[in-house]
Amino acid sequence: MKIAVIGATAGVGKAVVTQALDQGHQVRAFARSPQKLTLVHPALEKLQGDARSLGASASDKTISRADVAAFMLQQLTDTSFHRQTVGIVNQ
Repeated sequence: MKIAVIGATAGVGKAVVTQALDQGHQVRAFARSPQKLTLVHPALEKLQGDARSLGASASDKTISRADVAAFMLQQLTDTSFHRQTVGIVNQ
């Protein structure tokens, strides 16, 4: 399964990436600072971007090519941005 993880470098996001890879899935890790994700794995693709720009081409590609998208976002200080999405399955 192809899994997109938005917010892949923080605690829960990193754990989701690690577990998905351990279970044999392909992972597209989307983060503002993907270099913070120090994991190296042949099934891991790291992409840089900001979740506040969802709808931009990089994030669209991240999600559209995945079977499942997991949003692991911490609450940001910007009060206009309060997404608390658990996950979306492409059909």
